[in-house]
Amino acid sequence: GTAAASVTRFYLSVNLAIDAGDVQLSTRNVPALAAGGTSSGQTSLVIPANTAPGFYWIIAVADSTETVVETFETNNNRIAFIRVTVGG
Repeated sequence: GTAAASVTRFYLSVNLAIDAGDVQLSTRNVPALAAGGTSSGQTSLVIPANTAPGFYWIIAVADSTETVVETFETNNNRIAFIRVTVGG
């Protein structure tokens, strides 16, 4: 069926779980979609300057406000592993 407009949020995390210690980096508004529809686009993410060097996860959470009614509400995350270094 159709899906209402929603919001995808992007977080910087030291683990694979979204928790209070994570930093929200950005959001992307996703328009309402027809059945079988998709939405694609780019979102710039800026790592905060005070982030300690190390390894982190970027976690994208689709429908982060849980606007869209789904059979499975727990499969909306996608992850990427990154390394933060000190600039020079």
